[in-house]
Amino acid sequence: MVRDLAAEGGRVVFSEHARQRMRQRDVSTQQVMQVLLRGEVVEPVRWDSERRNYRLKLRALTAGEDVEVPCAIDVEQLMGQVVIVITVMVI
Repeated sequence: MVRDLAAEGGRVVFSEHARQRMRQRDVSTQQVMQVLLRGEVVEPVRWDSERRNYRLKLRALTAGEDVEVPCAIDVEQLMGQVVIVITVMVI
């Protein structure tokens, strides 16, 4: 589902925290999109009842860096389902 939503382009939203970490860790939007499109699931999907969304973590090698992207699938958006990038880590 994450790959499908990321492939649609406009279905990915970056939290302010994720944008800050991307700047600090010198990770581009393109790298994050690559993780969403072809990353391996390293933390399985789970329902977060407090935030009412599904959470998971993906990892991929992109631009020579091992990048992890914890994200959420928000199913209650007015425009339909979206992927929310929560933060970005370089491993």
